[in-house]
Amino acid sequence: MSLALNSSLVPCALLLFSLSSCFLYESAPLSGGSLFRRERCIDCHGPDGLGTGNGPSLDSMASFWTTEELTEYLVEPEAVLPSNSRLSKIADAHDARMAPFGHLTERERRALAVFVLKIHR
Repeated sequence: MSLALNSSLVPCALLLFSLSSCFLYESAPLSGGSLFRRERCIDCHGPDGLGTGNGPSLDSMASFWTTEELTEYLVEPEAVLPSNSRLSKIADAHDARMAPFGHLTERERRALAVFVLKIHR
């Protein structure tokens, strides 16, 4: 018994397989903690998020931010300083400036924001 493969279906099958892999990857949960380490947030905010001389403590951020606001802020933090005196004072009190995270996807920035907002609540 011979199994014949229709060669015109092979590209379609490969495309479907690759698309399904993308959707599986995209739905996998992201770890805000691993992003916090990978993006080197610990260099300024410390491994526990309680700050260093370079950056402030992230303790109780939930009293100032929503997940949506922090997700958007992470794109370009310096752009927010002129209109936010609280953040300007914090920035002026530390050696380093907040790095922009526009290179992260919105989903990654959201996972990072959720993690940060849960630090020592």
